[in-house]
Amino acid sequence: MIEFNTYGVQSFNGEINMSRPKGFHHTEKTKKTMRESGLRWLETHPHSKLGMHHSEETKRKMSESAKIAGTGKWMLGIPKSEEQKKKMSLHNAWKGTHVIHSGSFKKGHKTNLGKKRGQRSETWRKKLSENRLKQIFPIKDTSIEIKIFNGLENLGYQFEKHKTLLNLTQADAFIEPDIVIFADGCYWHGCEECFNKNYFSERQRKQKIKDNLITLKLIKEGFKVLRLWEHDIEKNFENQVLDEIIFAVNETKIKGE
Repeated sequence: MIEFNTYGVQSFNGEINMSRPKGFHHTEKTKKTMRESGLRWLETHPHSKLGMHHSEETKRKMSESAKIAGTGKWMLGIPKSEEQKKKMSLHNAWKGTHVIHSGSFKKGHKTNLGKKRGQRSETWRKKLSENRLKQIFPIKDTSIEIKIFNGLENLGYQFEKHKTLLNLTQADAFIEPDIVIFADGCYWHGCEECFNKNYFSERQRKQKIKDNLITLKLIKEGFKVLRLWEHDIEKNFENQVLDEIIFAVNETKIKGE
């Protein structure tokens, strides 16, 4: 059985449901009780605006503020604290745009104001490229790199990991004075023995072109470049990979003599 009390609470077989049925209206007694309750609340909260009406001046100001908010200029002309300026500057820098705030920069300071995100000067691009070369990619040595390093240590060769060369690239391993070793993953560097070149992705094609250009530049500068494929390191390490390294080292020693 469904029942309703004076507050519109619906009861079905003793279970309470706070939803009101469609078309429900309070009784006059309930309305009077609610009004009295509201008045008592106002007496205990004198600063509340409940039941009050805005003046015409207040309404006009609110209307103007709403129009400005719609244009995105609601903060225009409002003084900002130094802390707010600092936070806004950091936020805009993160987005790739530096905005001048009053008192934030000295006169003559150059910013990227008006430039699109990602639009940088050649000097900035060059500096970024140099800084990236100082980082080690990947951060953790790969399994094939570790195998190369262990093999070089067992042979007793002194070598340097992830050495930056010509501000151009990083050698996975470098043996003084001129031997550059790269351990190339078959997938990422586009091995044509393991993958069909007709189905290379755009990234693989670009990486192969980049690898070839780097190899040519290093050879032109007098380096010996060994590009060792992942499948050879995994399957022919003792018989092929180490032999290539030993041959290159011996050839350098003979020339040095």
